[in-house]
Amino acid sequence: MRRLPDADRVGLSCNGARGAAGRPGLARTGDYIADSVLPVVEAGLAACVSRVGPINSTYRWQGAIQDEPEVLLVIKTVIPRYSELEMRLKSLHPYEVPEIIALPIVAGSRSYLKWIEEETTSKQ
Repeated sequence: MRRLPDADRVGLSCNGARGAAGRPGLARTGDYIADSVLPVVEAGLAACVSRVGPINSTYRWQGAIQDEPEVLLVIKTVIPRYSELEMRLKSLHPYEVPEIIALPIVAGSRSYLKWIEEETTSKQ
């Protein structure tokens, strides 16, 4: 395992499952995933996108408690690609306020971390 003192790689969390017109449901999830996952990997904005779910998220939205099925995307990239990746995800995402958060990868297998870096920096 390799420690990363500068935390130059991040894993992003991005949820998405609302249907057209903001209605909940998994119907559009497949469309969003197909329309967003492949292009971000092809563009080198992410080395890998893992889909987790469906999961349920409970949150407050516009004053009401919601409990919705979603698919969690775990996206692996490097810090220099984060801003462009976030903008791309927001432009494709069906949510008005999508969950896009960056979590530092503080340790991992040396070969995997090197691969993330190679896949996201060679496309710039």
